[in-house]
Amino acid sequence: MKNQELIDVVFARSVNDVLNKDLNRSKVTKIPQKFSSSTDYTSSFIQPLLEETRAQLMSGMNIISRASTRGIRVRMEAKDIKFPNYHSYSISLEKKSRSENYEPEVGDLILLTNVKPRCINNLNPYVIAAVQRVKNEDHDAIQVISTKPIPFSGKLQGREFMFFAVHLMNLTTNTHIWQALNPRLDGKNMKMINKVLQCDSMSNRRCSVCSIKVTKKSASPNLQEAMHTFNLNSSQEAAIWSCITARECHYQETINLIWGPPGTGKTKTVGCLLFALWKMICCTLTCAPTNNALLEVANRFVNLVTRSLEYDTYGFGDIVVFGNGKRMKIDDFQELGQVFLENRISVLATCLSPTFGWKSKAESMIRLLKFPNSEYSLHVGGGRKVDDDEENDVQKLDMYGRNIILKETLAKT
Repeated sequence: MKNQELIDVVFARSVNDVLNKDLNRSKVTKIPQKFSSSTDYTSSFIQPLLEETRAQLMSGMNIISRASTRGIRVRMEAKDIKFPNYHSYSISLEKKSRSENYEPEVGDLILLTNVKPRCINNLNPYVIAAVQRVKNEDHDAIQVISTKPIPFSGKLQGREFMFFAVHLMNLTTNTHIWQALNPRLDGKNMKMINKVLQCDSMSNRRCSVCSIKVTKKSASPNLQEAMHTFNLNSSQEAAIWSCITARECHYQETINLIWGPPGTGKTKTVGCLLFALWKMICCTLTCAPTNNALLEVANRFVNLVTRSLEYDTYGFGDIVVFGNGKRMKIDDFQELGQVFLENRISVLATCLSPTFGWKSKAESMIRLLKFPNSEYSLHVGGGRKVDDDEENDVQKLDMYGRNIILKETLAKT
C-alpha cells in the first residue's frame, strides 16, 4: 500500500468486499504496547483504520434506503490533475426538497444511481464517487471523481443526464489519519513522532530542574484559584500541571500525551488546560482531527472564560475560532458565535464603516463639542432657529462638557 491514497483502497473494493465482515479479520491484529521503530508504530494502525473505514461504509450501505439524497445533473467529464487515473465530472444539483435535501461536502463518498435505491441488493448500475470540490457556498455545483465512468443511461434533459446522489459517508477524518500514518513520513521531519514514541531513551527523562511542585509554588494566585474551581480529579489535575511545567521549562522540549478511555474527562481536561494557559497569557494553537471535537473543546474553554470575566464579554478579544462555518456547523454552538473569525470580521467591518462606524461617531462627537449650538439646532429642530431659553441651555451644556473634558485631561497628566 506504499504511496497509495486512502481513496485508492476504497475505490478498489467491491460492494461484496465492503459487506464482508471477515475481509480484514486476519489482517487486524492486536496493537502491541512497544514498537521497534516509528515505521513499526505507524504500520500497526493501517489495517485497523482500513477496517474502520470498511465498517463505516458498510453501515452507510445498510441504511441506504434512509440515506440523504439529491437529484443531480452530470454536465461533463473534466480533468483532475491530482487524480489523473480516475474519471472526474462536473455536477450540478437540483433544488432541495423535503425528500432530497442532501448538501455535499468535500470528502463525501456518494453513490450515483439512476433511481433512489431501496436496498443495496437491488441497485441498478451505479458508480461510487468522491466529492473533491464544492464550487460555491450554495452547494449547487460540485466536482467528483470515480473509479469508472458514469453510464450515461439516465434521463436526458437538454445535454445533461439526470441521476441521484446518495450519501454514504465522509472520508475526511479517515484520510487525515491515513496521511499521518503513511510510511512516506519516514525520512522527513519525524522529530515530534519520535518524541511521542520516546524512541530515544534520553527523551524519556524529565527536566531535573523543573518540577510540578516548583511550578505550583511559583504559579500566580489567579491560576491557583482557577485550578481549585475546575473540580478535577487527581489524574486530570496532574496532567494540567505537567503541561504547564513543560511549557515553563526553558531547558528542554517536551511533548505531553493526555490519554484515556472514553468518558474519562479528556475534553474537560484539555478545556481547563487552555483556560490555564489563557490565564498565563500564553499564545496557544489548538487543532483536532474533526470539527466537532474542536468545537467541543472550544465550547468548554469559552464557558470557563465567560464565568471568569468581570465585565460581560470584555476579554474575548484574545480568543479566535476559525474555519469553514458551514462545514463546522458553527451555528449549533451559539456560545462560539462571538469568537468565530467570520463573525468578528463582520462586526469589525461595521465598526470601520465610513457611514456608521467609529469614525463617523467620533466626528459627530467632535462637532458637538466644537459647535454645540448648530449641532443641537440641527438635531432637535431640523435646521430651525433656537429660542433664547434653548440657547442658554446649549451654552450651559457646552460649558459642562468642556469642564468634564478638562478635568479628565488634568487627571491623566
